[in-house]
Amino acid sequence: MDLVALALALRTMFGPGRYIKEKAYQSLRRDILNQHVLLEAGAFAGLLGLSVFPGFPTVHFFAVSVFITTYHILSEYTSLIVRTLASQTVQSLLDFQLV
Repeated sequence: MDLVALALALRTMFGPGRYIKEKAYQSLRRDILNQHVLLEAGAFAGLLGLSVFPGFPTVHFFAVSVFITTYHILSEYTSLIVRTLASQTVQSLLDFQLV
């Protein structure tokens, strides 16, 4: 079960979550501490927990990496939808006002 959880964690972090690492790297280069940097710190802490606590069940650490990365991806997607709908609504109100 540990290897399955590790594979899921690595696939999530380096698959759909790859763009978050790029954003975090760019932020760190500019000495900016933002949500992307904090997310990656939490996700890598889940992976590195194995070396810090060798007797602890590793599945829990890997699950944290998957959860944090998935939560961030879904919240960013939801935020994009909300901003798009709000922008469209404001634009339609402005169009209505001009008529």
